[in-house]
Amino acid sequence: MRQLKRRYLWGFWIVSLLYSSLTFANDQQRYLAVLLLNTNRSLDVDLDLLEGAVKAGCNAVHLTIYWDQVYTTATSQADWRKYDNQINLAQKLGVKIALRILVGRHVSRIQGFWDNEHRQRDQQGQALISGYSATYFSYAHRPSVEKARAFIKEVCQRYNNLQQQGVISWVSVSTTPTQETGYYHENAPEGYNYPTVFDYSPVMQQEFRIWLNRKYKKIERLNVFWQTEYKSFEEVTPPVSLKYREQVFWGQSGRDWYVFRHAIFKQFVEQTTQTIKSVNSTYRVITDFGSVFDQISVFCGSLAFGDLNRSTDGVKINDDLQYDHRFSTDLLRSNILPGQWVLNEVYPESKYGNEVITRQIDENFEHGAHWVSVVIATQNALDVMRPIIQASVPKWLKKPFVEVTPMAYMDYTLSRVVEFGYYSGGVYGEWLNRAGHESNRKPVAIRMVEDLLIDSLQGSINQLPVVRNLLPTKIAKVNSAFSYRLSSEVFADIDGIIDTVVINNLPAWLTFRNNVFSGTPPQIGNFTMLLRATDDDGASVETNFTIIVNNVGRTNQIPIVQKPIQNVKGVYKQPFTFTFSDSTFADFDGFITRLEVTGLPSWAQFRRKEIRGLADAVGEYTITVRAYDDEEAVAQTSFKITISYPIVSFDLIQAGRVGERFLIKRLQNGEVLASSDLPPLLNIYATCDAVFDEFELQLSGGHVQKSQSESSPFSLFTGDGGFPTVVGTYQVKGNAYFQKELISSATYRFQIIATDPLTKLPIPLADWALFPNPCYQFLNVKLPDNVSIQKIQLVNSIGQTQPILGNATSVANQLLSINLTDFKLPAGVYFLKLQKEDSSWQAFKLIKQ
Repeated sequence: MRQLKRRYLWGFWIVSLLYSSLTFANDQQRYLAVLLLNTNRSLDVDLDLLEGAVKAGCNAVHLTIYWDQVYTTATSQADWRKYDNQINLAQKLGVKIALRILVGRHVSRIQGFWDNEHRQRDQQGQALISGYSATYFSYAHRPSVEKARAFIKEVCQRYNNLQQQGVISWVSVSTTPTQETGYYHENAPEGYNYPTVFDYSPVMQQEFRIWLNRKYKKIERLNVFWQTEYKSFEEVTPPVSLKYREQVFWGQSGRDWYVFRHAIFKQFVEQTTQTIKSVNSTYRVITDFGSVFDQISVFCGSLAFGDLNRSTDGVKINDDLQYDHRFSTDLLRSNILPGQWVLNEVYPESKYGNEVITRQIDENFEHGAHWVSVVIATQNALDVMRPIIQASVPKWLKKPFVEVTPMAYMDYTLSRVVEFGYYSGGVYGEWLNRAGHESNRKPVAIRMVEDLLIDSLQGSINQLPVVRNLLPTKIAKVNSAFSYRLSSEVFADIDGIIDTVVINNLPAWLTFRNNVFSGTPPQIGNFTMLLRATDDDGASVETNFTIIVNNVGRTNQIPIVQKPIQNVKGVYKQPFTFTFSDSTFADFDGFITRLEVTGLPSWAQFRRKEIRGLADAVGEYTITVRAYDDEEAVAQTSFKITISYPIVSFDLIQAGRVGERFLIKRLQNGEVLASSDLPPLLNIYATCDAVFDEFELQLSGGHVQKSQSESSPFSLFTGDGGFPTVVGTYQVKGNAYFQKELISSATYRFQIIATDPLTKLPIPLADWALFPNPCYQFLNVKLPDNVSIQKIQLVNSIGQTQPILGNATSVANQLLSINLTDFKLPAGVYFLKLQKEDSSWQAFKLIKQ
């Protein structure tokens, strides 16, 4: 741990020197900004929201400037009125201003700016159109980029006087329909959205071919890495995967496509940053991503955000309310340069309570954010946000920004998350282990190793061929025919092909044609030859081959199964990989040249000792593996691959505010819990050992509660809510979904029993015991054995009777549970009446709180 920490500190020190040329002032103020998306073109429609948010306590305004609203056509006069009005009001209110410059255009207003063929295109070949009919140019089309840069420059020149006065806080460039930057992740050419990958425009594909040619130099080398059979670079196309778009970036072709898209996008970021700073070098430039770690970040091209931000002054993301903001802020903070800012965005939604919104703001600032923008588009949104903003002023805005000191350190690779993501790739889980439980998480330094980006043109220099397998000594019988085929696995050229193999010191009795040694040795002796293999770039490697001729000879030994393959398990809808060990088979007089695999499921492929695929079917598969030696003798073994549905787990949590919550235990199905060991208020968190983006939780029995969450934490109650610790039988059910498809479901039953606080021994419930009393929403009655209830009534103090129907009751182990939630009963004294089978009644007096 100490060495790891020293390494991080050393890295930060080196980068600090490189970053010392930063010219703008070091601003230690935290900012909570009202964000005006400006989707409404009316001039003054948002001014009252701006003023109301500032009066509530916001100390900044963040506004979007639309290129196609300033210039509706290529020949129209600029119309800055809407933005000037907002900026003038912000100045009067004395707050900082952030500018988001949106360089997309309405599809009907691109004439004179760029042509249809220069729009970004998805892997189906459809031009990008989404979100208010917006479309965007390809980052690879230089004339369109230059036009966008000209508008960006004009914006910065117009407001440069405010920058000189210290009014402008920062500037960003937005390039997607959701006012973010990067590649978009869906398309709607027919009016409905579908998930896809960008950018497959003609100019992008042509630039990709040029880049590949520069990297690989020759098509043969690309074919080796890609396992393709292209005749020329002009035939090469980027990889596509229409069924599972995640697989676009699998394999070497996918990694090349990811790195190239990254390089083109980075170039755009650097160009626009240079444009802004050419107007005034003190402009703070922020890169405004949607996310850098969620399931769509790989398609948006934002995973390697650290490298993308080498020329900028900070990075901003737009978290969903249900995300784990401490994780996202740790991730951003750990991969920026000294002096750069971390920023986030809150999008309040009515279905979430104030506590969820407050949690995002608190966790962002607590873990190192300088700035949080809040989208306020309506008066209702302002009314919701007003008390939250007011509470944030003394908590955060009146306190200076303080650098966060991480309590633990970890790193991970870009290649790991490109292929598997942060969740199924285990990065988030590793962070959880270091950060601690949700109730009291500590900041963690979580650094990315950008392995895919290191020497992205590697391969342009020829790699020497190698001897992959040493040739074994062969024993032949004198005066008997000898034949041995030189395996293609003896030599290997990782970036091309073996062009020729030349034999030196070939004995007179032996010939070598078409890779086969053949002949009849006329005498006993040892014959050693030198084999020189030359690749298609002229580089060569040598190895020896010896044939011993005696009176006996030797027949080839069949290879053996040296280490049986253990059965393998996988998870439905998750990436599956299995690599065969080199020790599985052994050949004592030669070497294993190749493996053949049969019995694979339709979703799996076998390449280069590895089975991989996205497991889209549950089942058990028997896999047969055949290993061939250098003389085509075979050994065979089998193993099973079992794909199961993901496992849903439930954690019992002490409910309460942040700092009060802690993990009690992971629930087991059928578990019996002692009430004396439990706190007064409980909550349940759910997890699943698979990637999922939505979770439904439902509790029934002694308490009834439903919840639906789209990101962590997946809890039964949000905030400090929970259900009371009441003796009874409960059932908790959880459904995990990925992209609206149910991937796993689990139902657990558990009991809470009455126990003595001192002895911990169970306390038997007396027949007809009524609890809790007073009650709030739920009521329980212990029924005697062999007694069933026919009717249930609730009578208020003035004699009015309320029947309790079966859908509000449940009975388990003679414990009757009644849910009073839907009756909306006022507080007061009531009488509960239960009719038994013999038509007699049992009555109870209770107090409803």
